[in-house]
Amino acid sequence: MNKSFIRPLSLLLVFSMLLSITSCGEKNNSTEPETSKNEKQISEDSPWFESKRITIDPGIEDSADAEYIDTKLAGVDDKYIVVVTTVYYKLLGDDNTVTDSDLQEYENSTTPIVSVFDRSKGETVKHINVKNDISVEGIIDVINYASGRITITSLKYDASANKTTNIETDIDPLSGSVLDTRRIDGEVKDSVDRTYTVGKYRTEIIRDWNSWLESFTVRVISPDGNTKETEVNGNGTQIFSVNAVLPVTETTALICAETDKGIIYYTFDLEQGTAAPADHEEYKWLDTYIYGSLLSGTDGKTYYASPLGISRINLEKKAVEMVFDYSWCNINRQLLNFFYVAECTGDSFLLCGQKYQPGSFISNVKPEFMIYEFSRAAQNPHAGKTVLELYSADGELDYTTADAVLKFNDTNSEYFIEVTDRYNLSKYSSTEQSAGNADEYEVYNLTVNSKMSEALAVDLINGKGPDILMNTSTFGLLNNPNYLADLTTYIGTLDSNKYFTNVIEGAKYDGALYQVPVTIAVDGIHTNPKYAGSSGVGFTTAEYEVFLRGALNGKDVIGDGQAVYFARLFSAERDLFIKGGKVDFTTPEFKELARYVKDNAPQNSRAFGEVVNDSTIAEQEGRGDITIPALV
Repeated sequence: MNKSFIRPLSLLLVFSMLLSITSCGEKNNSTEPETSKNEKQISEDSPWFESKRITIDPGIEDSADAEYIDTKLAGVDDKYIVVVTTVYYKLLGDDNTVTDSDLQEYENSTTPIVSVFDRSKGETVKHINVKNDISVEGIIDVINYASGRITITSLKYDASANKTTNIETDIDPLSGSVLDTRRIDGEVKDSVDRTYTVGKYRTEIIRDWNSWLESFTVRVISPDGNTKETEVNGNGTQIFSVNAVLPVTETTALICAETDKGIIYYTFDLEQGTAAPADHEEYKWLDTYIYGSLLSGTDGKTYYASPLGISRINLEKKAVEMVFDYSWCNINRQLLNFFYVAECTGDSFLLCGQKYQPGSFISNVKPEFMIYEFSRAAQNPHAGKTVLELYSADGELDYTTADAVLKFNDTNSEYFIEVTDRYNLSKYSSTEQSAGNADEYEVYNLTVNSKMSEALAVDLINGKGPDILMNTSTFGLLNNPNYLADLTTYIGTLDSNKYFTNVIEGAKYDGALYQVPVTIAVDGIHTNPKYAGSSGVGFTTAEYEVFLRGALNGKDVIGDGQAVYFARLFSAERDLFIKGGKVDFTTPEFKELARYVKDNAPQNSRAFGEVVNDSTIAEQEGRGDITIPALV
């Protein structure tokens, strides 16, 4: 089979964009976008949120020795927004060795700066250098702001007594003066895992290093400042994490724990500090696997952020309610996807986080910590427009595409794009799924994708599907005229000097272009060109076999088992075997592909976490310059 291994691998991860279609494969010849039968228009009272960016001065200076700068939110209330910025300096010297004095210098120079932003004045009013401005014992663990106080928790270890002392120091946010200091002696425990607010109680989940699979500790701080700790034992069940603590009443919380037997629930009495098993059937509608940073709103409800927006968990109605769709504002949704909810009332939200810079290395730069305040507008500025539903199979859009959606919505007078997760992963996947290797994971993905694509295909054939599809290249079922229109005429003639036109051609099925690759990702092998086949840039099957048995000593860097290995190559070279909707297994190329996989690929894939040992790579006779990273 005289085909390069580069070709099948380069087409595995494509980012695809589709236009809308009519039912039963009847293609619309108009150049105007077409909406589905369940078309809807935006009304004046449709939700829309205005945004305002809040800029906080981190209070740090430029330094050539700074390696990384991290900014986090400490807390927020109606008066102040408090953030903590920590500068991490370079540790290794010129000789790449670390001494005790280097570690001491590193600890002394890594200084958290607390910045206090006055919301009424709209400016940063105070900077507190935690090490220089106040006296804090031990190693600083965490800094929080709540109830009008900045609380610095530090850990001091006494080696002679084998005892760790937790020291909590309360600071006034405006003056920076110390208000109170508390010392708590105890066993060495892990840091607070998560903190939740239920009614007027603050609840902290603590994991014990010695029994992290058997139990967890619930620390409750009551309104009067009293602290009570309760150990919750799994009674033989392995507890991996606590995914959520949700308010049931003002004094009762629901604790959702992830275990080796799935999610189990506890009802926790905050006043008494007691836990009791809760009925699994009553709460199984909760999808606690996707709840990241939970926040108790001022209305007593619990909110969390997802790739689509902010949702509210309503235990009374046993429902999750979308309260702030990212389509309802003019901020890039991919940017917001990296933020977390800092404050919410139902009609206003405060989101914050570090700006994600794809493809860049963070070094010697000031952080771009961003805070946006959203408030519900009196009316929707896009009223009267027809909604185009955009569905992305992986639930996200990249930054550039999200920006293009914003520009389209701002400039198009007739249509407005909304992003949906109508066929989201949680609806078609099993929470009990576990994959120990790539083969099991591929089978799981195929099963989920099959269910999702079938549901999508049914809606498309009935004219009730989304108008725009993205990231659906794995839904091969859709690639026929019964579901999608041929987009060749929309693409036109592309300049091969500007675009990888071979990728467009490779995406066609029987000469028709149903899914347009907007971006591509290439799986590759890094090696010296003299070993990369006769071309120097890629291998034929025979050339890769020589490379595998020679330079790699028979240890393939592609870790797939035979079934997945064969399926990936077969799918990527489908034009050799599938023509006119029929499969031909009698071609010499098919036989050569089957022979290669049988003779060279392992029966099963490598387990997750298993890596190729560098010692398997031959280093004799000039081969020392070969580097083989894991397949990406």
